[in-house]
Amino acid sequence: MKGFSMEARDIERCRVIIVRNVKEYRKAACEVLERGDHVLEIGCSFGKTLERIAKSGYRVLGIDKSVNAIERAKARLAHMENAKAELIDAFDIKTVMKAVKEHLNGKVDLVMIDIGGVEDPGKVLNLARRYIKALKPKVLIIKNELLYDFVSKCELY
Repeated sequence: MKGFSMEARDIERCRVIIVRNVKEYRKAACEVLERGDHVLEIGCSFGKTLERIAKSGYRVLGIDKSVNAIERAKARLAHMENAKAELIDAFDIKTVMKAVKEHLNGKVDLVMIDIGGVEDPGKVLNLARRYIKALKPKVLIIKNELLYDFVSKCELY
């Protein structure tokens, strides 16, 4: 595609799904996952979503910057070989990439972003663009109520 930057091509190849709440977030993940997929969840909190996905046989890695949340996620996932949770700030892409290489063999098919349901949409979109460029996932799911409300009122022209 002549005239498109590498970033535009990466975004074009990635399906982006925006949801309002946890129920939609988990449902969307279940609908898009394919056998053998690897999942990165950014903002995994206590690991409930990771646990559900891992129980279905997928390899999952969750990151969160909250020490308390990660301790609880690690305890929840301790019995699962295909699930890991790490204390990493999502904006530290270099460290996230190391964890992805170690826990997911460098492969991510689905990136899930839940860094606060009402976090500044600009901040969330910036993070999403960075992960699309770095990991080239097939699908990216964002849970953000403000972004969902804004996009649902948009008209592409």
